[in-house]
Amino acid sequence: MKWSDHTRRTRAYLTLVMLLLIGLLPIMTVNDGLIFRSNIPVVSDTTRQNSFDIAATGEGASSKVYVAYEDEFINNEPSIRFKKSSNGGESFGAPIDFKVELPPHPSSNKQRDPSIAIHGNNIAIAYTDNTNRDTAGLPSETLIACSVSTNSGDSFLHYTVTPKTLNDYPSTTLQFPEVCYDPDGNIFVVWKEKKDGDPGERIFISHSTNSGSTWSTPQKVYEQDDPSEMMTQKWPSVAADSDNVYVVWNADPDWRQLCWFTKASTTSLGGSLSFDSPVRISEKYSVDSYFAEIVADDNGVHIIYWDFSTDPNDNNNQNFEDPTGYDRGNLQDRACAMYMGSDNNGVSFGDRIKVNTSINAWHSPP
Repeated sequence: MKWSDHTRRTRAYLTLVMLLLIGLLPIMTVNDGLIFRSNIPVVSDTTRQNSFDIAATGEGASSKVYVAYEDEFINNEPSIRFKKSSNGGESFGAPIDFKVELPPHPSSNKQRDPSIAIHGNNIAIAYTDNTNRDTAGLPSETLIACSVSTNSGDSFLHYTVTPKTLNDYPSTTLQFPEVCYDPDGNIFVVWKEKKDGDPGERIFISHSTNSGSTWSTPQKVYEQDDPSEMMTQKWPSVAADSDNVYVVWNADPDWRQLCWFTKASTTSLGGSLSFDSPVRISEKYSVDSYFAEIVADDNGVHIIYWDFSTDPNDNNNQNFEDPTGYDRGNLQDRACAMYMGSDNNGVSFGDRIKVNTSINAWHSPP
């Protein structure tokens, strides 16, 4: 089995206690389905882990597998750890910690929500960070950080995408970072942010052309000041090919959660990016959709998202808002996973395809 160099995202929204487990290396095919090896423990310590992300490259037993996750091993607060396997996930080495300095306020010191991407021997991990802050009392998400390795994860250099030298940072609301490489090795990071004076939350992006050493000034992907339109933007995902960077996110026009797509040319990365007007991904304007994820290469753009158009109750009452706070026992509506693909660099997309066909079963976010 051949794994490509783009990230295989398996975002974990629910807390994983005591163990992070991963099933790797399918060994045979039966009835067009894969049979996987037994679960292999990645982490087995006595603290709590969360927000697990994974990337892999190579073939078979010599594949390299990389994982990043939150681990509450310091003061019961999350910090980012990285582990790698050079034998297809059979075993993992010792963790590398991303907490590189003694925090001045350890009782509320946090690193959260890692996102991992790889390009050859290069690895980029984006996350929210307040470990190097010098002001007490700020919330947990104050800066966007990106740690970069150029030697297959043997060591990392730690950079700040939103440095304190910019007037707007640290900020009070920075969340949901996602990272990707383009084929030339440029790094793109997106996140959700609310600036003072903005009518709502916005998606921001920054990029680096030198392996994280410097970053472009953060810019909004799309601005909409009308509260009846896209007042709240969140849960972004980013991908890139040789010519464009693509961003998807959630927004709530008329208070309905919908998924949106835009792209910008990357043929010149000397300044800010110029994004197209957003296109609605969601099939129906009247039905909620969430958590779009996007991947891309020079052969195509692919989007999958969580959509309630298959709700058997037909009441458009999705009973869902916060990915960390919903109660499956009380959730009566049923979502599907929906896929869209483009073979012309996101200029147009084919038909929406339901990945799952049973409308009466619960399907988790993609």
